[in-house]
Amino acid sequence: MIRFLNTALTFQEVPDEVSLCVNVTNCPHRCPGCHSPELREDAGRDLELSLPVLLQKFGSDMTCVCLMGEGNDIDALVRCLSVIRAHGFKTCLYTGCDKPSDVLQAIPYLDYLKLGRWDHELGGLDRSTTNQRMYRLTVDPSNPGYPDFHDITWKFRPAD
Repeated sequence: MIRFLNTALTFQEVPDEVSLCVNVTNCPHRCPGCHSPELREDAGRDLELSLPVLLQKFGSDMTCVCLMGEGNDIDALVRCLSVIRAHGFKTCLYTGCDKPSDVLQAIPYLDYLKLGRWDHELGGLDRSTTNQRMYRLTVDPSNPGYPDFHDITWKFRPAD
């Protein structure tokens, strides 16, 4: 089961998208200096049960659903991403994992993937020193297996 605490519509988490951001709980990463330590707890509502209502409520206002965390149930994560896609929305996963193979099962259901643990000293996606990366995933029709990863981290940085 994947649980979540709250949601918000945003313009900043996924470039060129209006995203329903869902704050997923039971975060396994325990990053020092985490800005949302309440997401470490196994608390909140069941996302699978709530997803149809959320998609109906916010559907006309958004283009993407961004799960802010993966929780600890990869099968439930994949089911949620599948439902989101079936409703015609793009999908994004923000994870503290450091490599795509850590969330391999979810990758076929993603349009965007943010990788990397939070490190206060290195900063977030808007800093050139960050360890985090944001990718747009695309599938080459001639090779429908593993998608191509396009690094779009630069879109978070201010123009010079």
